Amino acid sequence: MKKLISSVMAGIYIGLGATTYLMTDNKVAGSFFFCVGIFLVINFYSMLYTKVVPCIPFKNYSVPDIGIAFIGNLIGGVLYAFLISQTRLSDKISDKITTLIEVKINDSYISIFIMSIFCAVLVAYATFSDRVYPDNKLLSVIFTFLFIMAFVMCGFDHVVANMFYYSFYAINNGFKANILPSFLIVLAGNTFGGLAIGYLEKYRCKN
Repeated sequence: MKKLISSVMAGIYIGLGATTYLMTDNKVAGSFFFCVGIFLVINFYSMLYTKVVPCIPFKNYSVPDIGIAFIGNLIGGVLYAFLISQTRLSDKISDKITTLIEVKINDSYISIFIMSIFCAVLVAYATFSDRVYPDNKLLSVIFTFLFIMAFVMCGFDHVVANMFYYSFYAINNGFKANILPSFLIVLAGNTFGGLAIGYLEKYRCKN
């Protein structure tokens, strides 16, 4: 139960980060404030899907934890999207989310897959910040922020952020059939990219 609650909170944290991103017109500033979500995840040891997956090779998490993280993140993302849609913020972010979703669901599947792989690569390295700078918290924080800002600036696809975006869109505009394949491809790309970096880093550490 603790792991599920931790996963739900991670989904909410990413929703918070995504909301601050959408509320900021400047892309650089928005990318910076999106990091709030990841910062909460890392510092409060929450189970974010893209944090759990690259840590599997290091045995920080078990394989069943991937499923728990996914389910919990989805619950958190949907719940947060529903709650925000009931507030005055809804009108301020609705058009931006609609534009964002239309770009995502009209993209080619290969493009979505590649974009989601590189998202997972950057998030994986962001979660490894404490391994790179174990004795320097400031450098670890800067390291994390730079990698997360990079993936947001590039528009790479993050499955948990999409849980919020797609849920908010569906609540306000109805569910579109092409949302599901787009979502599943991002899930596959994030999983592949996260595991690849995890195993590559484990191999590198052994040599």
